[in-house]
Amino acid sequence: MVNSLYHRDYAQHEPVEITIEPEGISILNCPGPDRSIPMSAIEKGDILKSRRYRNRHLGDFLKELDLTEGRSTGVPTIQEKLADNGSLRATFETTEDRLTFLIHIPIHAGCGNKPATEKTTEKIVRLMKANPYITNKELAEVCGITEDGVYWNTKKLKKNNRIRRIGGDKGGYWEVIENGTHNGTPIFLEKPLPFRGKCVSLQSLIMWLYETLDVKFMQGDEVAYCAHKGSDTI
Repeated sequence: MVNSLYHRDYAQHEPVEITIEPEGISILNCPGPDRSIPMSAIEKGDILKSRRYRNRHLGDFLKELDLTEGRSTGVPTIQEKLADNGSLRATFETTEDRLTFLIHIPIHAGCGNKPATEKTTEKIVRLMKANPYITNKELAEVCGITEDGVYWNTKKLKKNNRIRRIGGDKGGYWEVIENGTHNGTPIFLEKPLPFRGKCVSLQSLIMWLYETLDVKFMQGDEVAYCAHKGSDTI
């Protein structure tokens, strides 16, 4: 947290966002790391050496309080203390434009038997189910996080194929994907597939779906077909 306060840009009005969830602690900071730090070093998460420093006077003050060292030792210290505790390593993420910096510190495996709480990602999914047209601003207000926090959580959900954005920011909506279903409801066919029991190419299946069911596919979609006794389910 000290490093986040040390390295944030105080000309911006975005606060340091700290999220505590059952799986760990996430710290979101604005802006991201300096471009002098290679993306490969950020992904590796061993040490981040910058040729330019923000808030040098604040850094000197924090060093006098023995809260920082000022020698690019922040990340190595985090990883070292986590290893000593038997915890998993912290992970670091930033955007290509370096607008934000996300640090995730996972919970220790032995920290169990705690009361279950709803994760932010699951809350977002639940809200999208209830209102597919919900905006990022509304999600941020209900979840008690910033819109940057919503961006990172929806990015994670899209990467895990849990949600999909249909259309643009204006007029578009969210689609929740659950185990190959649309908003939790399987698509049942009214007539059997013409190629049941036959080996067909994926292209043939997609063309049949497109022509028969008017199903539209986007780049990156996964198609799964499963026949169960008397009914066909996609």
